[in-house]
Amino acid sequence: MKWRRQPMIGVYFRIPDDEPVRFGHYFRGWVPMRAAQAVAAIRAEADPRGFQIILGRSIPPKDIARIAPVRGVIGWRHKPDAHGQKPCGCPACMARGEPGGVKIRRAWERAEREADEAWARAAASREAAGDPD
Repeated sequence: MKWRRQPMIGVYFRIPDDEPVRFGHYFRGWVPMRAAQAVAAIRAEADPRGFQIILGRSIPPKDIARIAPVRGVIGWRHKPDAHGQKPCGCPACMARGEPGGVKIRRAWERAEREADEAWARAAASREAAGDPD
């Protein structure tokens, strides 16, 4: 779905304000709270990108208000504000088949090799100098 040029579909539903949910930022972990508190926390954020509300149950059809295409641009490719930063080429971040992935992965592997070699040279020079650390 990540690279297909087709409309993203939103499923709009309602849950009670006191419904227990998990709330958090995609990069910082989760906090259990009530649905209304989670919505208020997102609305209070200066930059609400990346916040998620996770409901621990399925949504019955009677709770679905509508299903419709999502308007505008939503989401990001790697992370918020990633423009101008080099993408991470590690296997966890750069999946096989991603556009430009081979080039990014090779650059990452080269940087990892160079860092390992620099670490080994530094360790060898410390050992030659008689420094055990």
